[in-house]
Amino acid sequence: MSPIVKYTGEQGEQRTFRPRGSATRALIPSVIGETVDLLYDETNPVDVRLASVWDLYLLPIMFSGIAVLLFCWGVRVLMPVPKDDL
Repeated sequence: MSPIVKYTGEQGEQRTFRPRGSATRALIPSVIGETVDLLYDETNPVDVRLASVWDLYLLPIMFSGIAVLLFCWGVRVLMPVPKDDL
């Protein structure tokens, strides 16, 4: 069960937010009343994210790692193997 975060918008409206994803749930403090940092769009206060590296950059980090592995594999496959003179 993921925690529910309550926050107040710029115009004083009370809102609730339930983080998505299991990795995000593990990073949120589970103590009732503990303060967490949130990021949200002032024009669309329903679009809320946790202000943490993992919540903001997890997918780009994963895709960058996969891209590096594929690049290294491609270089290895395309590089000619030197032949020894016997």
